[in-house]
Amino acid sequence: EMRSLGYTDLTPDEIRELSIHGVRPDFVREMRALGYTDLTAEQLIEMAIHGVNPEFVREMHELDAELPHAAERPG
Repeated sequence: EMRSLGYTDLTPDEIRELSIHGVRPDFVREMRALGYTDLTAEQLIEMAIHGVNPEFVREMHELDAELPHAAERPG
């Protein structure tokens, strides 16, 4: 299934690390739906290790939408 998502050159170590850290095809699809379309296997693994998941990304997007953008912030 990861091959069908474009991950055709995964090393055995990357496959093991993806599995250990719970990076599944659904995780990749959800991250892509949020705009993260070119993540490497290493980046996916690092995100999982540090607790960055689709829910976290959605929460950060919502928080950003609630804050004034840099150009609008008082200087």
